[in-house]
Amino acid sequence: MAGSSALQPWKDSGTPRILLEVARRMSAGPIAEVSDLASSIGIGRLKARLSQGMSARSHIERRRMKPRGVANGAGTEESPRSRHNPSHVPSVPYPLPMLHRVLARAPAKLNLALSVGAPDASGMHPICSWMMTVDLFDELDLVRLPGDRLSRYAILWHDEARRRTEIDWPVSKDLSVRAHLALEAKVGRSLPVQMRLDKRIPVGGGLGGGSSDAAAMLHAVNLLYQLGLTTAELARVGRTLGSDVPFLVHGGSAIVEGLGESIESQPLAPLSAVLILPRFGCPTGGVYKAYDAAGPVPLRTADVRSMALAAGRLPRCFNDLAQPAARVAPELAPLMDSITQLAERPAHLSGSGSTLFVLCDDPLHAEYLSQAIERTHDLPALVVAPTPGVETRLPSMGTIHEDE
Repeated sequence: MAGSSALQPWKDSGTPRILLEVARRMSAGPIAEVSDLASSIGIGRLKARLSQGMSARSHIERRRMKPRGVANGAGTEESPRSRHNPSHVPSVPYPLPMLHRVLARAPAKLNLALSVGAPDASGMHPICSWMMTVDLFDELDLVRLPGDRLSRYAILWHDEARRRTEIDWPVSKDLSVRAHLALEAKVGRSLPVQMRLDKRIPVGGGLGGGSSDAAAMLHAVNLLYQLGLTTAELARVGRTLGSDVPFLVHGGSAIVEGLGESIESQPLAPLSAVLILPRFGCPTGGVYKAYDAAGPVPLRTADVRSMALAAGRLPRCFNDLAQPAARVAPELAPLMDSITQLAERPAHLSGSGSTLFVLCDDPLHAEYLSQAIERTHDLPALVVAPTPGVETRLPSMGTIHEDE
């Protein structure tokens, strides 16, 4: 593709992938000049003109014929730091275009294996878990506001949400809002946004919806304001919000240990599963209390690792919180038994519940099982597959996976 070789220096400089993608799709001249042009007239207008059949190069040549001054005494601007060399922040002699709106998708997570240890002195439970992000998404829409404005937030159920409960928590307690405030504290300045969060992931389902919303907010604000923070830096901010947030900032497949701070990425293997969404939830605090009351068991780190590293066959899932969750929610065990009988293979619990999942041989098998569960149990049964993690994009542009 013309101009593609000019992308490499900007990749090395740490330019956001979303901007590289804009330039790649328009590619018709040196990347720096395409970015300069986009900065001047706006990405949207540039795309509209390109769709009318004119090349980016012709626009660039037109601009070369017109004398231009340097507005407001602007000089060079630093690009976001490179993921490959986060200690180095190179200078880029072209301004990056200001972004005004970013869309993000926050995936659910499954605990394919979950071993829980005894609580520490602060009451926190260390874990060893094989986690994987799957393609059931909440959707985040962020608009950049002027610097003197206050942020505003809206949290709604998506039209496609299959299990809805009352959104009855204060907005200030929502993890996505807390993530935004934590990022402002990290950079030491206000980053005003208008947020709309449309939820598909059920609350209290063990799918990490709130934690994933927080991870999506961190990625989206980082892109919207071109903060240049690396994934590792965002994960460190996420650690202050909850033990699942750092993994969901990274996404994909990983062995997660401790209080969520140790994340060992694994290849994202093909997998087909059906999620079953009961009408009831399992309060996380209550499930852990029931676990403590029964007496802690040693962490099964070796079992989790051997399962995650056994490529090429369906994993033998387990969850130390399954029995405690069944004591908290008496409807859970009969439902698991019924789904197991119908599927002719085990139904498993994700996290602290109440969502169940069944691993299938392939997508067609998952589709048939999903239909059978909905027909016989009158419950939402969703076919899911692995996904790399949080996705961000500009309106009308392609998807960027945040941990590519």
